[in-house]
Amino acid sequence: MRRLLLATALVALGACSGSTGDTTSTSTSTGGGTGASSTNGSGAGSTSSTSGAGSTSSTSSAGNTGGNGSGSTSGAGLCGQATLFAGNAQWGQSGADPSADDHSPADLPADGDVALGGFTTAPYHFGELLFSNGSIITHAQLSVWSVDGSGKLHHILGDTLGEPARVTGPCASAQPAIVWGSALLADGSLLLADSYVNTIFKVSHPLDPSTCTVSYYAGPDTDITASDLADLDDAADYGHVDGAAHDARFDTPRGLTVDSAGNVYVLDGADQTGHATIRKIAASDQSVTTLASVDTGASPMAYGSIVAMGGKVYVWDRENSGAANVGRLSVLDPAAATPALTTLFTGHGSAFGGDDSSSFKIGSISTDGSKLYVWANSQLFTFDAAGHLSGPIAGVPNLALDFDDGYDPQAAQTGATVQLFSNAANTYLGDVAWTAVGPNHEVYFTGHSEDYYVEKLSGCP
Repeated sequence: MRRLLLATALVALGACSGSTGDTTSTSTSTGGGTGASSTNGSGAGSTSSTSGAGSTSSTSSAGNTGGNGSGSTSGAGLCGQATLFAGNAQWGQSGADPSADDHSPADLPADGDVALGGFTTAPYHFGELLFSNGSIITHAQLSVWSVDGSGKLHHILGDTLGEPARVTGPCASAQPAIVWGSALLADGSLLLADSYVNTIFKVSHPLDPSTCTVSYYAGPDTDITASDLADLDDAADYGHVDGAAHDARFDTPRGLTVDSAGNVYVLDGADQTGHATIRKIAASDQSVTTLASVDTGASPMAYGSIVAMGGKVYVWDRENSGAANVGRLSVLDPAAATPALTTLFTGHGSAFGGDDSSSFKIGSISTDGSKLYVWANSQLFTFDAAGHLSGPIAGVPNLALDFDDGYDPQAAQTGATVQLFSNAANTYLGDVAWTAVGPNHEVYFTGHSEDYYVEKLSGCP
């Protein structure tokens, strides 16, 4: 199953091909679930499977739930302006060949390339966005990049065309396998959740190439070369084990978020063990505990995203319910005697301007510190802390196959006219539809059409 995950993720993400698939989260999660993170604090071979089940119960509150999203959307106003920030949503406009099976090394970006453009200036795809010291950090699964204040790309670590591995050390030689979630600590260190080698990396000084270093933060802490990893029949060191930082085991970690005290919360994806959970990594010693289970319905794999806001942890995921999927917002209080997820909102497609009879796409969750931002059905919406849905604040609904005919994604738009399209055969939460809130309250959307692109929206409610 793990081999299938790797193959699916690499193909879907376009990490090694020109396919129109997915990554995250989300994201997962990222920012995805951690998309609003910023450095100001705002916000060895073991395959055993033991569960800290003492506090993994799940409860539901019907206050705002309903088959079609009770507590329907309220008017929240619209974002003022939308501009293409990075990437290029259409191959043809960059001169690239959309029929090519893969990207050649000549198509890879180099330090100093402008972020706005086509394949020659994109790290294959933009994913979860994090904001640090005037730069934006994003991950492209096998590699991590930044965009500086002048809009230029800089390579941080990993080889976009390389083989998956679990190698730490200087960023120039470090290599992850599948980065699915990311978050920032208050000191500017970058955390990466690698869902294939089941560990949490820490990147110190990610914006300084001379001192940038990758180490193990939680989970397995031994390197695995690409050749050794390729020889494994199954997952690398997966499991569900609580305990000291490097005794702990994760199972497909997908989303990360950090609270104001520096505690890290992980949406653990349950690819191998069959139960998704919220895990906590303590700021003091990086010990790992399980806080709650996530009911994922028919599928054991948690495609969702996670974000900390106001002392609580919010999870945005997709609940399998009959023929159509249901968007679900849940909240957890980590300080509770027995933490458990409480459902705040459920809604079919009609809650987001769509159709209840079919599945609809849902993106990651992010926060500005007081509101939650989500992408669903090609539009941006907000939730308050109690789970009340408002919007849409931007986007045109029901973009099922591509941008509308005649629409120019390169042109400046308004909140009412911008098309926030993401095309993926398997658009799970936070995969190729990320949201993030910048330090000046700009809202960013990362999507995928012919190529990966980032839209920047200003003047949003």
